[in-house]
Amino acid sequence: MWTSFAHIADYCFVLARTDATAQRHKGISFLLVDMKLPGVRVEPIRQITGESDFNEVFFEDVKVPLDALVGEENGGWRLAMAAASFERGTYFIPRQVRFTQEIEALKQLAASVIDEDTGASKLSDPHLRRDIARLAVDSHVLKLKTFRALTNALRGGPPGPEGSATKLHWSESHQKLMVLASEVLGERALAGAEPNGADREAAGWTRDYLWTRAETILAGTSEVQRNILAEQMLKLPKG
Repeated sequence: MWTSFAHIADYCFVLARTDATAQRHKGISFLLVDMKLPGVRVEPIRQITGESDFNEVFFEDVKVPLDALVGEENGGWRLAMAAASFERGTYFIPRQVRFTQEIEALKQLAASVIDEDTGASKLSDPHLRRDIARLAVDSHVLKLKTFRALTNALRGGPPGPEGSATKLHWSESHQKLMVLASEVLGERALAGAEPNGADREAAGWTRDYLWTRAETILAGTSEVQRNILAEQMLKLPKG
């Protein structure tokens, strides 16, 4: 469930239980599965944006060759967690750049929208300017975090749990940005829900707003990220 781009992928990785007697994360192997194997069926999931980036993948009596095993048998959970750490550690480097660009685009949008009550642009609203300033601070903090992650990667260091802080910060800040954009658009945000409509500017912002609803879920929910930070960085007890 929720397999990204499975409908166009040549391979996918599967965490399969290969030792039924092992407990929890032990006894799981990491397999690289050919999507063209008999018994593999993909069903795209239509998203709120109207697109289908995610899929359900069904395996019906699929036989996987021995050379599909990545790493050691029953050692798949460690590989999966390492892959997730890399995703959280370096994935957000280009996202931070895009985030900064979107803040500038939001300022331009607000400057172009006239408030019917005051006759002034929305950008003159001190509350909106305050919220945009807070987003700019978030962007700078994210830049420093991604620089740290990039420096660590260039030095050959493994990604650590601090990637969860970057992911958490980015996803929640990005949601705030798109909420602000929707407030600036007003009724245009509703009209922009139609991607082929006349208001292409509103459509772009609305699509991004809808997409950000998933960002605190993908690559691990915000709750999961907070647990990782609490347990691995702050050394707090589980539970």
